[in-house]
Amino acid sequence: MGAQSIYELVPYLKEDGNRHDFTHTIHEFGFEGDDEYDFQKAALGHKLKQKLGIEAHPLDGTTARTIKQQYMFQYFLKVVSTQFRTLDSKTINTHQYSATHFERDLSKGLTENSGEGVHVMHGMTGIPGAFFNFEISPILIVHQETRQSFAHFLTSTCAIVGGVLTVASLIDSVAFATSRKLKKSGVSVAGYTNGKHM
Repeated sequence: MGAQSIYELVPYLKEDGNRHDFTHTIHEFGFEGDDEYDFQKAALGHKLKQKLGIEAHPLDGTTARTIKQQYMFQYFLKVVSTQFRTLDSKTINTHQYSATHFERDLSKGLTENSGEGVHVMHGMTGIPGAFFNFEISPILIVHQETRQSFAHFLTSTCAIVGGVLTVASLIDSVAFATSRKLKKSGVSVAGYTNGKHM
């Protein structure tokens, strides 16, 4: 056996162009606030997120695959600070984010129709890879637990009772008007003509 180059032994290293494989799976991708390093606050924050239905992060479990060498994955993330305030005056600071995903084939001279049938021609080339672009929002979202007052409960109850009575009076007036029209036309309410029953 003669001398061989490492490029002959490992076909992946052959000098036939760059090889990029940015197939990836994002198992868990989230942002934590300083309060979430405290175990008790982290558990309470997770419980409150579950209650509101926001415990899952948008990119968790995302998988992106490609067999092309010149391919770019871009993720655009908008990060928003979030604060939870509980009834017992505890404050938990954390973050939420929204994500948009974009993929692009960077093959030279790529001009093709997109999935929507739109002709795409990129004037710029890109770099193959997976890129995460962050935008930190200056907004703070506050979720605050509150207890309803007795006056609020009383007002809600009166509104419900009033609505039920209004609907009942509408049904009664429609039934009364219908029975009057049927009497005038000569048909009794029970479906018989006026006269004596046998």
